[in-house]
Amino acid sequence: MFLAEPDRIGQTNEFSLLWSGPADYAGAILSQAEGLNAELLSTKFSARFDNIDAYRMMYVTLFGKLLKYPEGSTAVAR
Repeated sequence: MFLAEPDRIGQTNEFSLLWSGPADYAGAILSQAEGLNAELLSTKFSARFDNIDAYRMMYVTLFGKLLKYPEGSTAVAR
């Protein structure tokens, strides 16, 4: 955990992020949130919470815009 830089009104907040292991796991991950926008975990992210959603949740907290879940296509076999 570390102290984030002050926001536009001068308030600093504790910040931390934790992964359960060194690999990138497929599928949903066990998650919990506390503090600013914590309620989004049970509303906007209630269907699933993948690794990409950690970034999406930080983005909406920092910039106020919820990014769409990236719907991609299967990579071409090499």
